[in-house]
Amino acid sequence: MSLPMLFRSLDDDSEAIRDAAQKALANYGDEVTEDLFALFKSEKRRLLESVCNTFKRMDAEIIVPKLCRALGKYDEQVSFWVRRTLCGFKNESHKKILDLLNDQSDEIRRQAAICLGQFAYEEDSNAIIELMKDESWPVRIAAAEALGQLGDTNAVPILAESLEDEDEDLAMTAMISLGKIGDERAIPGIISTLQHESWSLKFQAIRILGEMRVSRAFIDLIKLLDEDTLDLKPHIIRSLAKIPHPKCYEELRKRFTKEHDLETRLAYLEAFAEIGNNAVVPEIIRLSRPNNPVWEERRAAIHALGNMHAIEAKPVLIDALKENDSTINREALAALELILPKEEFEQTEKSVKDAKKRQDAFTNAFNTGMKKMRSGAMSEAEKYLKEAIKINSKAPFVYSALGNLYYKTGKLIDSTKAYLMAVRLSPNDITLALNLGMVYYRRRAYKESLQMFDKVKETAGNKSQQGIYAINMIKKIESEIKR
Repeated sequence: MSLPMLFRSLDDDSEAIRDAAQKALANYGDEVTEDLFALFKSEKRRLLESVCNTFKRMDAEIIVPKLCRALGKYDEQVSFWVRRTLCGFKNESHKKILDLLNDQSDEIRRQAAICLGQFAYEEDSNAIIELMKDESWPVRIAAAEALGQLGDTNAVPILAESLEDEDEDLAMTAMISLGKIGDERAIPGIISTLQHESWSLKFQAIRILGEMRVSRAFIDLIKLLDEDTLDLKPHIIRSLAKIPHPKCYEELRKRFTKEHDLETRLAYLEAFAEIGNNAVVPEIIRLSRPNNPVWEERRAAIHALGNMHAIEAKPVLIDALKENDSTINREALAALELILPKEEFEQTEKSVKDAKKRQDAFTNAFNTGMKKMRSGAMSEAEKYLKEAIKINSKAPFVYSALGNLYYKTGKLIDSTKAYLMAVRLSPNDITLALNLGMVYYRRRAYKESLQMFDKVKETAGNKSQQGIYAINMIKKIESEIKR
């Protein structure tokens, strides 16, 4: 295969063809390195991966010196892929990269520091610590990031000192690296950063103190929570939840009852689940009920109940499975999976699926029946409505629809039976009572008709539209009886 075809094959859709092209080009060695380097300027991710893998298949003695010479000589994209390739030759390139820390070019020293951080040899820590004194701030930032990747606790003092650097990017990088190292000596400096004017630095400090579970940061975080820092509140709350302080639950619960911001309330619910104090479970159950008008909060409450393994929430979660909201259904099912024993959960899940299947069949039968009735296909409509009743015999609106169908087709006795069932299932429904009264009237069953219209009048009131209609019908029936 020709060289141009091999180069084109580096970006082929087939992984097998790309792999074969990489192997073939690697055998050309030094002959193709310059052309391959030129491809590092491409914007095609798959091609860039192919070039990188081709270099990794080459002899280290050929490619490593070229890669090291290229480091820091091009733009950031090329340098990224050069570093990524060098990570495949860590042992072979290690000493050469260390030597680049002393290069006169700021960019080469920066790229070398980044590269050594990716190599993650802890023995390089002292050399990189020296770079923290470099005159170039980008080099110092790269050194701070690399020290975090190395994880050497010897770097803690110099990184903690950098928290106070006037360059916010350096302070931020030092903060993140201290969080990765996780040494307690960094704690005082991180806590003091909570008072920094930079939102980003405070955010990182809050996050790291939570991840490190720093109990002595409790007072400072509570104080910050009570300040006017709405955009930081959720992060403070989540960090406080991770801190093993005896007063954490009490202080958060006290503030939760006064909080009105939705995002912050959601963070509180997440925090309560993290803390796991069962005293808050009744309140979370209350928020998980359908009468909570804030949908997002209700969903978060259900999620929290699952994470807290709150068995007392089982009834309300089972009820949530019966709702039409698919998202609430999923949250409730996920919560029950965490709460119930495996066998009980599997039985519950099967029951829910069966019920959902029945509900879907019922809905389809009812909707189809109504559609057929509107189009005048009364026989088919009757068939589908009866099918819906067979699935769910306690749905008054289906009996009402069937009563209406029979009324329209002159089957007044059947209509009466259907409306009677509807009224028995929903005795307080005024419209059903009116309809049954009208069926009785058409059948000249005046006694029963008067009883229904009297019931409507008493229930709806004389001044309501239904009450006035019932009174008029009563007068009409009484007049007809007299005649």
